[in-house]
Amino acid sequence: MVVSILSQCVGERFVPTLRGYLVRLGAAAVLPALLSAGSVFAAEWQWQHPLPQGNTLWNVACADEYHGFAVGDDGTILATNDGGLTWVLQYEGVTDNLRDIAVLDPQTAWIVGDNGMILHTTNGGFQWLEQTSGTANGLNTVHFRDRMNGWAGGDSKTIVRTTDGGTTWMQAVLPTGQGNSGINGIDFTSATDGWATGSGSMMGSTGGSLYRSSDGGSTWTYAQSLSASGLDIAFVAGGLSGFIVGSGGLLLATSNGGSSWTPVASGTTRGLNDIRFANSTEFWIAGDNATLLHSTSAGAVWVSEPFQGTDASVNGIAQAGTTLLAVGEFGFMARRESGFTWNILQSGNSPAVNWVTFSDPMNGIAVGQWGFIMRTDDGGATWDRVINGLTGDSFYGAATVGTRVWVVGDLGVLLHSSDMGKTWVQQSTYTTLTLLSVSFTDELHGWAVGDNGILLRTTDGGANWTPETSGVTTPLYGIDMKSGGQGWMVGEFGAIRHTPDGSSWAPQTSPVSTVLWSTSFVNELHGYAAGGSGVLLRTTDGGGTWTPGFTGTPRNVYAAGGVTPSQARAVGDTGLVLYSADGGATWSPEFAKTTYDLFTVHVLSDTVAWASGDNGTILRKGTPHVEPTGLALSPMSAMPDGPILDQNYPNPFNPSTTIRYAVAVPAQVSLRVFTVLGQEVTTLYEGWRDAGVYEATFAAQHTLGSGVFFYRLNVNGASLVRAAVLMR
Repeated sequence: MVVSILSQCVGERFVPTLRGYLVRLGAAAVLPALLSAGSVFAAEWQWQHPLPQGNTLWNVACADEYHGFAVGDDGTILATNDGGLTWVLQYEGVTDNLRDIAVLDPQTAWIVGDNGMILHTTNGGFQWLEQTSGTANGLNTVHFRDRMNGWAGGDSKTIVRTTDGGTTWMQAVLPTGQGNSGINGIDFTSATDGWATGSGSMMGSTGGSLYRSSDGGSTWTYAQSLSASGLDIAFVAGGLSGFIVGSGGLLLATSNGGSSWTPVASGTTRGLNDIRFANSTEFWIAGDNATLLHSTSAGAVWVSEPFQGTDASVNGIAQAGTTLLAVGEFGFMARRESGFTWNILQSGNSPAVNWVTFSDPMNGIAVGQWGFIMRTDDGGATWDRVINGLTGDSFYGAATVGTRVWVVGDLGVLLHSSDMGKTWVQQSTYTTLTLLSVSFTDELHGWAVGDNGILLRTTDGGANWTPETSGVTTPLYGIDMKSGGQGWMVGEFGAIRHTPDGSSWAPQTSPVSTVLWSTSFVNELHGYAAGGSGVLLRTTDGGGTWTPGFTGTPRNVYAAGGVTPSQARAVGDTGLVLYSADGGATWSPEFAKTTYDLFTVHVLSDTVAWASGDNGTILRKGTPHVEPTGLALSPMSAMPDGPILDQNYPNPFNPSTTIRYAVAVPAQVSLRVFTVLGQEVTTLYEGWRDAGVYEATFAAQHTLGSGVFFYRLNVNGASLVRAAVLMR
């Protein structure tokens, strides 16, 4: 999803229902806001925190002072058209980790990644088409001199080259006898002379290697071994001065076009991942654990200027005009305008979110490591950090009833909020055992479970918590209570216990002995228990019988839930997301767009859910339904004071959708559709309109692929903009 047309809308008026919501970083959040009115669901899981996303980014490249791309794990492609002020996600459905990008101009770029992946765009990323690389080896680096001639290098001493813009890629010939080294960096100083650096050497797997080509990359010779793996190589314009950076603080320089290389003191033993030349004398190197080296002497002397407020590794650095951009681990992003200090846009330091829950479609709470609490009142489009002021202990569970919230965690900590997380007080549990789950049936009646089989109960909203007998002495990881006091709790060794009244607990027969991490019930009969090694149990008789569902995975499943007996979702290790349409009998995978562990899922409806996990991850599938606040087909006497542009319906759509708009007074009107790059797709109407309510149909041509489009209503010079999603 891309919002690059926003840069064209400066000075224009956005629709009233947008609430003026537009952020400089995290423009990916703009789309959910745009779609929130009248949109029932979106088909993909989308990042809500951190923004614009949290996957590790491996490199960044810019075409000019405005246009650039960043690429990373799990098929992540980010685009900017304002010099890195805003970044938005472009999804092409690939799941491979993307390692490097070469950008020629705002329209033309190539991306390489795992499993020999090469993607190419000629329209600024609106579409990325896969090219055949001829290899299944991972590709780590790509370099293009012009539209025709390019090279990519990767694992197992792989180098491929193209002379026709990637229509065909040919395997280059590398010498044998230097081990199975990987290629991490390539640069050409002319059409014929090129250099490649990587891992491994003639001595074996340790150290690094340097290769040279003098025939345009068809064949390569072994130039020399390096003391550590080479991670990048770059030559200053002119081709005489060049640098190699690598692991262990490796920094080599040449002043004679590569004939000889001299070690340069980097002042660090941390990995150095990328080097960029701001001009003929000012150079930058990005590296592990927030490392940043700066030289104003053409690389003769380097000064350490580490990024502040993060310890994320920085993998790539690029220049957009006079602005520098940096990307790295866990979605780290930073920007530096000439003459200013670095601005950290995304720190890459977000704690794990262990639990997320919503009291209604708009209001939610997320809790996690080290006292981490966030709240939202717009369905997760924005999350606000809350400093609880009471504890830095980690939280593992939360429960909401209306505006009241309870969270539990380490050392028996239990916090309560009566205003949906704005302020917090601590409730006494009189235990130092870790509490792992909490459940409330109303504002008064609640239960909490945790280590050593501890079970606490309150009948006064938590003013008093009393211990009760759970019947086990091993950890209890999950509890779910229903009105009337019926409930279930699960734990180690497949333990499942049930109460009909909230007071006395008895075991239910479990078909497994593996750990069960959580339990969730749709009603008093239909429920789920999620566990280790792909275990997902279901019951349709209140736990009288539990049967395993088929998940097809050995990964841990940490949580499952639904709101109707037929449909459910589950999450687990390494980005596992499962969906069931048959009440949990069988499960099919969904692409979460991340491989971070996901610990919990909150299901609002059959089409809307949130998931949370490691590194601050919060994802949402679908969009909570909100009644349109814009236009209805009303009598002319009820016309508004100004023009109105309503959300298209249906949205997402395929192949056509209806757009309604209103004109308050007779006016010159135009309604046009644009791509994310601002290219006009079609004009739906242009001409004079009397005051009234109108409809237009946008029928997407078969040549248009899935993606985001913007439709703009112009009435006597005033413009309104909304987004529509085409989903083929």
